[in-house]
Amino acid sequence: MKKKVLLLNLPWKEKYLREYFCSKISKARYYYPPVDLVYISGRFDEAKYNLFLIDSIAENISPATTIEKINNIAPDYIYFLAGAASFREDKWFIQQLLLDLTCSPKIIGTGDIFRELKEESFNVFKWIDAINFHFTTADVISYIEHWDWKIIDNMIYMHEDHLVVGKEQFDKWIRNVPIPKREMFDPKNYSNPFAMREYSSVMMTDLSCPFSCEFCPYSTINYSVRQIDDVIEEIKILKTIWINDVFFVDATFGLQKERLQKLCNWLRQCKMSRSCFWRVDNIDKEKIEMMKSAWCHTIVFGIESMNQDILDKYNKKTKISQIREAMDLCKKNKIRAGWTFIVWLPWDDEKSIRNTIFLSKTLHLDFASFNIATPRIWTHFRKDMIEKWFANPDELNLESSKQKTQVWNSHNLPLADLVRLQKSAVRSFYLNPKYIIRRLLGLKSFYELKNSIFEMYYLFFK
Repeated sequence: MKKKVLLLNLPWKEKYLREYFCSKISKARYYYPPVDLVYISGRFDEAKYNLFLIDSIAENISPATTIEKINNIAPDYIYFLAGAASFREDKWFIQQLLLDLTCSPKIIGTGDIFRELKEESFNVFKWIDAINFHFTTADVISYIEHWDWKIIDNMIYMHEDHLVVGKEQFDKWIRNVPIPKREMFDPKNYSNPFAMREYSSVMMTDLSCPFSCEFCPYSTINYSVRQIDDVIEEIKILKTIWINDVFFVDATFGLQKERLQKLCNWLRQCKMSRSCFWRVDNIDKEKIEMMKSAWCHTIVFGIESMNQDILDKYNKKTKISQIREAMDLCKKNKIRAGWTFIVWLPWDDEKSIRNTIFLSKTLHLDFASFNIATPRIWTHFRKDMIEKWFANPDELNLESSKQKTQVWNSHNLPLADLVRLQKSAVRSFYLNPKYIIRRLLGLKSFYELKNSIFEMYYLFFK
């Protein structure tokens, strides 16, 4: 009889996006399928396990209902996704789960929090059996099928009363990625703020990022590239289950020009509309025309600050002039531009923050996200904050994109002022009459109108 594996996204009232080594809270209605669980589903499916999914947040179910569903499934293995943003809640739920389980599964954790805790995970999340660092490899399958004191990359597990510790390993190529079991992730349970069609999902063509921005967790993970044929096969599967709009969650999409060209040629043929993340120093006329011809409707850029000194200090390696050039290219090619800003980094003061907020309104953006810097796990920024700006190294509940608790001490602006500036930035951008008129005139479908109304409602009233 095939063993049962349950993929579990833990419950809570906040919309925690725990995936892809960088957990956070949704600021509005949007909620994507958790990338880690999407791609590990392919590994378990390939190994012929009987696979189940409970995404408690997407399904909007309580901890008690989640535990009831788990007991009804009676899995042999639970593979759960936890995050630094939801650390306290996740720790509480796992403790409660262990008290209320009527079956005896092996419990395996994954997520950014475990990259920080490593062996300490087994003291914090008591009674878990293993942790897995990498969701695209088959290492967790090796653990389940062959564990007997064998050291396995990207795994730490308990064997009798000893820990077996494997190293975190990210190779240059992500080879032979099995097709995820996409039908498990019902698109009706998820929402993409950039989608122009109703049935959308997420996808990745590479892992991490080769750049070294000091506040970004991807700067601490080796950049890995998927085989382009694997990517194309996955797009074919998406089309068969009526997915017609994809958000590529690569930290920086299309870095290698030849791969980008081959992928765009295929996307053009299958008419798959899409959005993605990009860098302003990676864009040029040829690339963006290639993207436009391949049904790209939205590009999100990580701008962070409109102050060159701040960009230089945190090793962003971009120029203000490149930001404006990228915006011009998007406008000329009628591609919507979304930008992310950090409204406070050390060395920022109220004047520099207000300058970034003011300039964001002069660029005719379609989307903007304003965040307070978070000393995310494993980042150079976190180490710097601990050494110089008095971040607490024992504070692991890290989430300040929708700030509720102070996870560091600012030397020049108290938390209340930063939250005030963040809220001011959101209101002044999205409630600007010129912006509202421009967005309404740019809508292409009834679904896009409905999606925009919901996002605005959740942004300001939820």
